[in-house]
Amino acid sequence: MKIARLLSPHEWGLLVLLLALMGFFSLTTEGFLDPWNLSDRSRHLVEIGLIAVPMTFIICTAGIDISVGSMMILSAILMGTAWRDWGFSMPWAAAMAIGGGTLAGFLNGVMGSYLGIAPLVVTLATRALYRGLALGISNADPIRRFPPEFLSISESSLGYVPYTFILLVVVILAGHLFLKKSWIGRYSIAIGANETAAVFSAIPVRKLKMGLYAFSGLMCGLAAPIYVARFATANPEHAGTLELDTIAAVVVGGTRITGGSGSVLGTGLGLLVVGTLRFGLDLSGFPQQGQTMLMGCVVIVMAILNEWTSRRRS
Repeated sequence: MKIARLLSPHEWGLLVLLLALMGFFSLTTEGFLDPWNLSDRSRHLVEIGLIAVPMTFIICTAGIDISVGSMMILSAILMGTAWRDWGFSMPWAAAMAIGGGTLAGFLNGVMGSYLGIAPLVVTLATRALYRGLALGISNADPIRRFPPEFLSISESSLGYVPYTFILLVVVILAGHLFLKKSWIGRYSIAIGANETAAVFSAIPVRKLKMGLYAFSGLMCGLAAPIYVARFATANPEHAGTLELDTIAAVVVGGTRITGGSGSVLGTGLGLLVVGTLRFGLDLSGFPQQGQTMLMGCVVIVMAILNEWTSRRRS
């Protein structure tokens, strides 16, 4: 019974789904269970997972941040420019990335919390703004030839487990504790359930929401050096489907898109489910455009399921 209580019913369902997907692709796709393939694929989950942790808190408040891909790319370009053109060492250039990402997230939070603009509108606008800044700073030219010792960040591992993936696990566990055991988590869920009631309960709604968006920017800044080390380049035009995959991990993990409930541990399991699905489809030759459509359908279905489950419990 104590073991069963470690996970919610939804999280147990995700664990079963994850095992079912792994079993299916191991039988139908050659090389799926190869340890080196799995190790390499786990590296692809790190940036998404790091950004999905603050996204869980933000969606718990009934907010959204669709500028995360642009913030990560802008942070990567700032790091590359600081190292190549401004004479910064790589540690200080990485600090520039984290600082730049935090500032970008802070601006999102200020506009959404203190100017009263809807988070969707704010982050839609800053998504274009930050992407434009990244293109302008770099002159639309990818930054390459980073030091080998920096690039080794992505390749270093403990056996088959990359150190960056271990960092992700630590961040997810810390996020889980903050959401379930701290006032930050309780207040975030209260804001999402009823923001007006949260204001009258003396919860610092504006400050907390601003802090959560700044935290989202900070994690984008932290993900930027990992992204650059993995691709050995900082490309201002390369964000892929980061926003979609991040939101998919959160929603599949059981967080209501309308706010009021959420689970960082569920987000971690959702990330593994989404990552396993994409990995299996990649190996089987499924078109990338079809994968994007499938991820969109998954988000819609899981959002509806989360709402239906929540209303049934109420």
